[in-house]
Amino acid sequence: MELKIASLNVRGLGNNTKRREAFNWLRSKKFSIYMLQVVHCSENTTDLWASEWGYKMLFSYCASNKAGVSILFNNTFNLQILKLFADPNGHFIICDIEANTKLLTLANIYAPNEDDPNFFHALFEHLSSFHCEEIIIGGDFNLVLELEKDKKGGLAKTHKNARKVVQDFSESLQLSDAWRTLNPDAMRYTWRQRQPDIHCRLDFFLVSQSSICNITQADIIPGFKSDHSMITLSLSLHSNPRGKGFWKLNTSLLAEARYFEEIRATIQETLKDYENDVSVNPALLWETVKLKCERNQSLRLRQKNLQQ
Repeated sequence: MELKIASLNVRGLGNNTKRREAFNWLRSKKFSIYMLQVVHCSENTTDLWASEWGYKMLFSYCASNKAGVSILFNNTFNLQILKLFADPNGHFIICDIEANTKLLTLANIYAPNEDDPNFFHALFEHLSSFHCEEIIIGGDFNLVLELEKDKKGGLAKTHKNARKVVQDFSESLQLSDAWRTLNPDAMRYTWRQRQPDIHCRLDFFLVSQSSICNITQADIIPGFKSDHSMITLSLSLHSNPRGKGFWKLNTSLLAEARYFEEIRATIQETLKDYENDVSVNPALLWETVKLKCERNQSLRLRQKNLQQ
């Protein structure tokens, strides 16, 4: 089975006619899960909206009509919601779900339209309390990851401090931009404005690298009554045996003298621990060193991100 996920900044669903038209349009697309941003929901409207959708919905709402996000589920797969956190400011939802026995951590975000690294620190801090074996973060990040490929027109800049936090945590949690991974050289955009003419890919999915091989499709398609396009992702739920993968060192940490010495000490300690064990060959020693370095690397990156 494939789990089909879509994300769209809908630019408000407070109008009854637009909301019902949008729900009908979404149903016609036949996706399993919809992540919607800027829905303008409130505590008083969630019950009505859920009854109009006809199945499970999750909400994060705020007092003003400037944000609000929602996750809509279709009844086309076996679903259990295991854990949930809804941002009280209406900017993100995180949940652990079981979809046909597969565990996934989903996050739907609407990032502030300003350079706000604290928002992403808060997001990833909350994310750390979830299962997080396989992560899918989707939504409107209000920044681009690669200026040369993801922006056309306007000034060659983005929210660089917020982007740095996203990049650092993506490396620490081993997340990849799904669409860019499948389309390494393509230039397509999810948001546009006229006068001046600017196009940006502000909407994307960050997915665990271990799940990339299970992605069967990632696309950008027209949205509904919005200046944003809808992004889509199809993920196979079949469990395949996981391969060895490859080991990767974050070389930027080598610029830190203390971390460099930690690696040197790790190598020496490992050699000493196994110097009298004739059953241990050089290949096994190398794998042990890499495992210890990887643990130290993840810990240092997490500490570094929390300090910023």
